Amino acid sequence: MTLCQDTDYIVRINMCDGLHCLAAAVGLDVTVATILPEILELMKDEEPLVRVAAVNSLVSGAVIALSSHSSCNDCIGRSCIWGHSALWRCG
Repeated sequence: MTLCQDTDYIVRINMCDGLHCLAAAVGLDVTVATILPEILELMKDEEPLVRVAAVNSLVSGAVIALSSHSSCNDCIGRSCIWGHSALWRCG
């Protein structure tokens, strides 16, 4: 998971692209405790392409199954709204 904070934004994008596979492999509890916080943090990245990859990771199946999990509903909803507005922010 340390690669999610790599200084190279390409590495961070690639981590976003693979997090859904990791989430599927480790199960719900580990995903909620470890992977979801990483995705949410990547949605705040300084690099717009990383934010796009993080949002794609969330909605393309990476953690979408978690939306039915009561502890994740509000967290995912707020982050998607923030991530969406951040993606289209200019400047």
